Amino acid sequence: MTPALIFLVQAFVVVALPVALLRFSRLKGVVPLVVIQIVVGVALGPSLFGRIAPEYYQLFFNQAASAPLAGIGSVAVLVFGLIIGLHLDPETFRRNGRATSIVAAAAWRSRPLLAVL
Repeated sequence: MTPALIFLVQAFVVVALPVALLRFSRLKGVVPLVVIQIVVGVALGPSLFGRIAPEYYQLFFNQAASAPLAGIGSVAVLVFGLIIGLHLDPETFRRNGRATSIVAAAAWRSRPLLAVL
């Protein structure tokens, strides 16, 4: 399989499979889509899919094949953070100035520690 085809299959499975499972199961209205996405993500990982079908897991989710998907995932997280930031109310931070300052200082102090991890 070509890398482009592997990427298309990965993207289709990651995006469409949770929606299809929610739509065709009786879970619609019971659990949100994000729960199904998390369950599918865990099932596609090495603990389940990697043990059941290790050859296919290595074909679709090896380091080289997952790099483009990881890049798009990073951009998606960046856009998600931007959208969340647009919904923040600056007045909330002004009212809680001391707590905001403490959290900001703690985050700044822990930054080198997170870079090591």
